[in-house]
Amino acid sequence: VASLFHPDLPMSERFEAMYHKYKALADAFQAPNVSFNNVVYLSEKHNGHRNYAIGHYLLNKGCIDTASTGKLMEILELYFQLCSIELDTRAISIMGASLANGGKSVFTGN
Repeated sequence: VASLFHPDLPMSERFEAMYHKYKALADAFQAPNVSFNNVVYLSEKHNGHRNYAIGHYLLNKGCIDTASTGKLMEILELYFQLCSIELDTRAISIMGASLANGGKSVFTGN
């Protein structure tokens, strides 16, 4: 997802768009509990050796567009940021129901 989601946009706008997408999917009767955990992000970035290796492996196998070769670290940076978005169980269940419903909220129809 990190390499495919709006690859033409700057990194900050890509994260912001995905963050708002999470919030929109989880939105129902009240404001969803969706937040960013900077401690998790920094830990993932610092200790993500396996993810860096997987990124290079996927690039080598053609799973990541070769036009993204120079952007692999940027893609991984976005991946680590997306991994650091926190949701409560209510938000996750609402997101799951929305995705199962073709991307439309079962509560609001949006």
